[in-house]
Amino acid sequence: MCVGSPTAETWSSSESRPDNEFETDRLRWTALGIVIGLVAAFITLRTMSQFLYGIEPTDASTFAGVSTALFGVAALACYVPATRATRVDPVHPMRAE
Repeated sequence: MCVGSPTAETWSSSESRPDNEFETDRLRWTALGIVIGLVAAFITLRTMSQFLYGIEPTDASTFAGVSTALFGVAALACYVPATRATRVDPVHPMRAE
């Protein structure tokens, strides 16, 4: 057990969660946020339609493109730190403290 960490947040080596599970949890939250954002966008279509020039308020390709771009950025934001963390020897940060 780590010193100073609550037991609910501490994982023993036999109970450790794979890194992919943490990434999957983060991507699920990202997908939920995108869905909530799409619902909010559809609710405010009438108000925002006066600010749109050259596209329809219900343009499916715009919604799909923006959602895909946001999900891709979020996936990279989850993947890059996770892969860097797996390369670090766990003893090294503990010795630095």
